[in-house]
Amino acid sequence: MKIRKDREVILHFAPYPIQLILGKKDPVLNYDDNLEQIEDTQVQLTTFEDGHMSHFENQSELLAVLSGFLKRV
Repeated sequence: MKIRKDREVILHFAPYPIQLILGKKDPVLNYDDNLEQIEDTQVQLTTFEDGHMSHFENQSELLAVLSGFLKRV
């Protein structure tokens, strides 16, 4: 999944809201690289302190974030 075509343009020009959920210690998707990609975009960012599977480690926080995002769209 990590090796794919560059679609960063979608982050800048998507006609719909985008929620990005990242783990700071993710060894697969570099946190700082992702921050650069969403710079000057409307992407809503949620950061967990854990790694690649942080959405499993922070289930209640994830549900709150997703619920809030869906209510706004």
